[in-house]
Amino acid sequence: MQLPLLRQMKRLLRFLGLGIGTTLLILVLSLISIPSNAKQILSHRHPPDFIPPIFKGSGDLVSSLQSNLPAQTSQSTSPTLDLVQQGKINYQKGQLEQAITLWQRAADTFAAQGDRLHQAMTLSYLAQAYQQLGIWDKANPAIAQSLELLKQSNQGTTSDRLHILAEAQTIQGSLQLDQGQASDAFTSWQLAAKTFQLAGDQAGVLRSQINQSQALVTLGLYKRANNLLGSLYEKLPPEEPLQLAILLNYGETLRLVGYLQADQLLKPQTLQRSQNSVAVLEEGLKLAQKLQSPVDITKAQISLGNTYRAIYQQQKRLQPNPCPQPEVLAYRSKALQYYQQAAQETDSPTTKIQSLSNQQSLLLATQSDYEPINADNTQQTQEVLAIASQIQGQLDRLPLNRIALYAKIQLGYNLLRLDQIPPKLKDSKTSNQAAQLLEVAVKQAQTLGDQAAQSYALGYLGQAYAQQQQNNNALNLTNQALGLTTQALNLAKTINAPEIAYRWFWQLGRLDRANNPERAIKNYNEAYNTLELLRKDLAFDNTDLQFSFEEHPVEQAYREFADLLLQPQIVAAKELKQTIEADDSKLQKAREVMRSLQMTELQNFLQQPCAEASLQQIDKITDESDSPTATFSPIIFGDRIEVIVRLPNQKLFHYQTDLPEATAKATIAQFQRDLQEPYTFDAVKENGQKIYKWLIEPAQKQLESAQIKTIIFVLDAPFRNIPMAALYDGEHYLIEKYAVSVALGLDLSNPQPLPNADLKVLAASLANPPQQIDDKFKFAKLIHVDEELNAIQKTAGVTTTLIRDNKFTLDLFNQKFNDSPFQIVHLATHGQFSSNPQDTFILTAVSDLVSDGKVRLKDFDAMFRTRVLNRADAIELLILSACETASGDDRATLGIAGAAVKAGARSAIASLWSLDDESSQKLIEIFYKTITQSQTSRAEALRQAQLALLQAKDGLYTHPLYWAAFLLVGNWL
Repeated sequence: MQLPLLRQMKRLLRFLGLGIGTTLLILVLSLISIPSNAKQILSHRHPPDFIPPIFKGSGDLVSSLQSNLPAQTSQSTSPTLDLVQQGKINYQKGQLEQAITLWQRAADTFAAQGDRLHQAMTLSYLAQAYQQLGIWDKANPAIAQSLELLKQSNQGTTSDRLHILAEAQTIQGSLQLDQGQASDAFTSWQLAAKTFQLAGDQAGVLRSQINQSQALVTLGLYKRANNLLGSLYEKLPPEEPLQLAILLNYGETLRLVGYLQADQLLKPQTLQRSQNSVAVLEEGLKLAQKLQSPVDITKAQISLGNTYRAIYQQQKRLQPNPCPQPEVLAYRSKALQYYQQAAQETDSPTTKIQSLSNQQSLLLATQSDYEPINADNTQQTQEVLAIASQIQGQLDRLPLNRIALYAKIQLGYNLLRLDQIPPKLKDSKTSNQAAQLLEVAVKQAQTLGDQAAQSYALGYLGQAYAQQQQNNNALNLTNQALGLTTQALNLAKTINAPEIAYRWFWQLGRLDRANNPERAIKNYNEAYNTLELLRKDLAFDNTDLQFSFEEHPVEQAYREFADLLLQPQIVAAKELKQTIEADDSKLQKAREVMRSLQMTELQNFLQQPCAEASLQQIDKITDESDSPTATFSPIIFGDRIEVIVRLPNQKLFHYQTDLPEATAKATIAQFQRDLQEPYTFDAVKENGQKIYKWLIEPAQKQLESAQIKTIIFVLDAPFRNIPMAALYDGEHYLIEKYAVSVALGLDLSNPQPLPNADLKVLAASLANPPQQIDDKFKFAKLIHVDEELNAIQKTAGVTTTLIRDNKFTLDLFNQKFNDSPFQIVHLATHGQFSSNPQDTFILTAVSDLVSDGKVRLKDFDAMFRTRVLNRADAIELLILSACETASGDDRATLGIAGAAVKAGARSAIASLWSLDDESSQKLIEIFYKTITQSQTSRAEALRQAQLALLQAKDGLYTHPLYWAAFLLVGNWL
């Protein structure tokens, strides 16, 4: 299979996300051909089905064909076309075998009469009927013969021939898409569009363009599909059925490219109105109800369910707490409501399978989010099993085709997921049921020649055997699981489908972990390498292929691999393991894997690619630095904390502390809370010392021996919201010994120290927060910001451009920003950093562009426009002196890194919590005075400023609350 299948199978990743509904909508989208002059036109995304409702609203199929009959063949039209007409009636009733019998008789009669034109037309209908039954060895020859006859025929008018040819090309594309040949389908629909154009049939051209968009979606080319449909949406045709087809398809692609709801508007300059998936699909649903088209109503409902599910997943991921808030859960409820409506209102087994599978998948993915699970009576588990029975009943009504096949695989996979979610039902046999379904799916995939489906089925069958092995402790089941997974992997390699292959590499690694760790490492490494290629190549082509930590357990794969790499035999010394040297290549790989995970988080947060600061860049800088610099990479696993240390020009070493993950996170969270309270010296020192013992103490002798002056931390997520400067060794804070910086993914290519003379600074302040700010955020007046900016202005060697208060608007700031290059941009204003881009913002004065004063992360492009396009003129340092991180959000520092990336800054200094602005003013004043001194790095200048407060004679700012909040990320030189 060629590369196009790779693109097509990207959609199958949705099996682990939105369930089969979206996948079916993409894999077998509307393979029904509609005559060019039908009174109503179905979208070609409708699933091929033989239940009558699928065809309601499609117009009079027979009369429309009769109107196209060429006059010179009238002698064959009366009795033979009666057969064609009766066959279509049978087809509409789902009586496919009877339709095939009649159409075959008609085709034979046309052949005997020498009427090649209508023989070709009837053969195309035969191909479509065989397609519905999954009889490909008859469907494909029928459409091939139809097209060949049309090449040879000169009967009828040119318009007649062109219309019949265009419909045959349309049906050919349908067959190709249903057999996994999306690239060929796209070509067929391009030809159909040209043929309709020659026939003067603009409606046919539009239908072909819609079909082309579905091929593009199946190929993974979502932006191209969205652009195509967007152009059609801007110029909707007068025919309402065509409008409906465009609306429903465009609503889908808007979801796929990430424009979900009103706060994520797509409004390029070329478009006349803003568009998002919810709005467009709701418009489509209203039109479908007006046209009384049950098929389109249920399709719109499923699509809206998918979009609301995507919104729920997005908002849940951005919540700081593990349990989503009621307003977030409302999106989940909305998705379930739409799925349930579709299931109740359709008679089509295909549509019912779509909606039921989506319900089942959503329930499985969010069991723990919605309500507590009772060990004796798990309501949602029972509901999932009930849905499984309904799906199985619908599957029995479908012929062998890709819809039925992938539905079976989805159902098997969902049952496997159910078997893994505690608490399990008593005497649960779900893994056995899954295995039975998947065994059938393997055979059916072989029959259809669908190697991708076969790979999925084999791989999940291997997973089923692995889960049965866990229940029965049977080694032979493990061996069977290994064999099946290997077969699945080989198939994925054959069809060049890395999106499938990484799963089986990972599964092989997990299966081998206990008995063959070296082979497990090789397989984990293959999974990791494959994921990295996908991340760098595809992550930002669309939102569905970004690595969601809920839906696609990529984070789990990365962490498992790093965990395995750090499992050498270590001699225990009570709780704390002794520092040892390990295989340097394995330590390096573990460090690399966790760094890649960090970059994945940042890129997901930004929803855009960004220049990556690799560990090799960091190591090169530390090796060449005049100030000895060490790099620490702490990682939290389920049962321990691992720390990998690199000293300049030396081998890596690591050590570990045995500690439950929950205990470590609780200590970190308490330390973070204590740091923000003024009378917590003892608690701060107690927890600060605990964390110091985990991270620093085992390497203390090596640090002293290497005369280390600066420590760069590559932190696992839970550690990022606490200042390493405040760790305590029993006598001193870490900042008293070392300058500290955090690597959060900012570009470190060609790093340079700040100039110590003629330093140009753009400084803006807002003392009074705008009154229009919403009740969710309450910000006090910043009394000392004017003094802060005045102090910067008075610093020797600094040239300052100031913007204050009401003049600090987005547009005026951007104007000043572009007047001349600045090494430092200093913003003394309230703001917040969060793992939710919508809650990452700074405050400016209210203006026409920013009505509430909140410049959100997405608007940073507007603030810093022009400069980010010229990396040679990049900001060296962005200082955000009055901001804070969102409470309880352990990924909030992504907001700091995101702000720096959006601003085009090489480094940033920002505060982790809101602090007394008088202490902030004093610290900033000392920082600027220090940074202008010869050969003082950013990290050392910040350290000196923090020490000045810590060691002040008046003792007013001794508590870390006042000096530890400031965090330096990125270039520390």
